Amino acid sequence: TSVTSHVTMANPSKRRTPAVVACLVDLPETLLANVSSYLAKPSKAMFAVAMTAPSPSWCGAERRRSRPSSAASSVVLGRGRASQWEVLNFEDIGKILASKLTDFDLRAILLCIDAANEVKKLMLAGCINITGHGLEPMRGSIVLQQIDLSLVGRHESPCITPEPIMSEAAILPILSSIIEKDGGSLRQLHLPMKWCGYRNRSAEMNQLLREYSEVLGSRSFSCVGGTHTAGECFGTDGEVWIDSYGRQGFTCYECLENVCDDPAVDVAINFCQRCKKSYCGECLERVTSCGECANECCSRCMAFGGDSCEMCEVKNCKDCVEDCHQCERQERCSQCNFCSDCWRNPNLEEE
Repeated sequence: TSVTSHVTMANPSKRRTPAVVACLVDLPETLLANVSSYLAKPSKAMFAVAMTAPSPSWCGAERRRSRPSSAASSVVLGRGRASQWEVLNFEDIGKILASKLTDFDLRAILLCIDAANEVKKLMLAGCINITGHGLEPMRGSIVLQQIDLSLVGRHESPCITPEPIMSEAAILPILSSIIEKDGGSLRQLHLPMKWCGYRNRSAEMNQLLREYSEVLGSRSFSCVGGTHTAGECFGTDGEVWIDSYGRQGFTCYECLENVCDDPAVDVAINFCQRCKKSYCGECLERVTSCGECANECCSRCMAFGGDSCEMCEVKNCKDCVEDCHQCERQERCSQCNFCSDCWRNPNLEEE
């Protein structure tokens, strides 16, 4: 039945006048809830912001009482549903949209979902147009467990050209407030690649990493291997939580469990040379080594990255000169039976 020409059965000559929806916020709550249920979390948060007020209107609205609000945005966000915003990963909306977000947008999103009290894992993949001021709503969060500032997605190289505009001056005070907060939960920090060089790292960044390392060491984490008492293993045998490149050891990027370097522990931490992340054996089935430079990279990165080593750029199959199983071209890999071009085809299945 047409919305604009609904004819009543009692009197066909009369037409029922439909309710006029002058604005999206006037849509029925059930319709808003159904529409938002199909959106990725960042998109859902952006939709709620748009239903409330323009992004710049959220500036200075850190206090809950002064934040813009609307009944429609509450419906979109699904207020009252537990654990809905524990993970906020901007990789879910794709790089094109994420790259268009500004600090105004990020601030509005974080305030709208009350991120300081809700979000446990925050990944800013693709948000290359932010300086970091938009993270202000996260200041002093005791809920946040992981923050990834590398601006790239999972199993992607963190080397970004040109370098992102993210500012230490904007972000370090926010990170410091989270690290130093009593009762804080932060246990995994992934920095942008441009801040990880030990030669040109600022004194402020070095100070932050020292403070973070001390906080991690004071928490007496239990080892997932189960062979030590809490506080016995991490950092007690010369190991450090943060290495000279600003990379965190012991902690799995995926599950956030901690694993020490004791060879007696069955579970090990593997560092991927491509995505510069560490994974425990439970979250990463295997690590592939380059036959040329012996650098290791997780099997998923090898699949995403092609058949060349990220470190030495030598093809892993450089010594293979047999025919490809699919196209009969030479230089195929003896392990997979395909040449590099056929191997990259995700729709190809070996006969």
